[in-house]
Amino acid sequence: MLFLAGEELGEFYGEEPGEDGKDILDPRIVPDKIIVLEASDEFLIQRMLTIPTAQLQDRHQDKVFPGVLQAYRKKMDNYDSTALHYMDLQEMIYYSIDVTADSSANLPNIILRISDLLGKPHNYGLTFEQENALKNAQQLEAEKVSTIEKEDLAQIESKELEDRRNNIQQWMEKLAKIKREEFEREEAAMIPLRHYLMAHVVPTLTKGLIEVTRVRPYDPVEFLAEFMFQHNPGSINNANAQKFRDEMIKKRGTTK
Repeated sequence: MLFLAGEELGEFYGEEPGEDGKDILDPRIVPDKIIVLEASDEFLIQRMLTIPTAQLQDRHQDKVFPGVLQAYRKKMDNYDSTALHYMDLQEMIYYSIDVTADSSANLPNIILRISDLLGKPHNYGLTFEQENALKNAQQLEAEKVSTIEKEDLAQIESKELEDRRNNIQQWMEKLAKIKREEFEREEAAMIPLRHYLMAHVVPTLTKGLIEVTRVRPYDPVEFLAEFMFQHNPGSINNANAQKFRDEMIKKRGTTK
């Protein structure tokens, strides 16, 4: 399709040739460099005879190839219909190499010259080494990302643990404060009662306890209750107190 000329190319792409007479070519299929190999019929026939028969195609057999070569030469006699003529019209640069200049079996000099013109072999995909390098780079990147994620997770967990400890500490401080405030409120509420007991109960109760330890009655609770009743500051009676003391001592002696 690259070498369709004139109206044929315009019909294929749906466009007309340009103003300068050149065809509008699709840059996606136009080669960067074109190499034309030239050789005489005698060189090609001799070359074909040196190739093992098993490696030859049917049309390259010694009985078929000369006729095929003759038909090709006849077609090439009309220069105006050749690809070379079309490339000249389109001002496309091509390199012509005379194959007969190298008589070696594998044409190493010709191959070296072609390599110099085309450059080093290029693979449009990745080579095995490039694929391995890419896989290693991706693996290293994945490991790096995994390490970063683990470090971030560890930092998050550490921060969460620290926050939890701080929250527990704050909760304990608040609980201690609440208990202290409750104790202070209870203490404040107990002050009037404490004053009342100290003024009206504790003095008589203290005396009664001292008397219990001195007399050591059989029933100390009953003795203390009776003592508190007899020595009530509101109706104190020394005679009754002495009588109560004597009776308790007598009871103690009887129980012994």
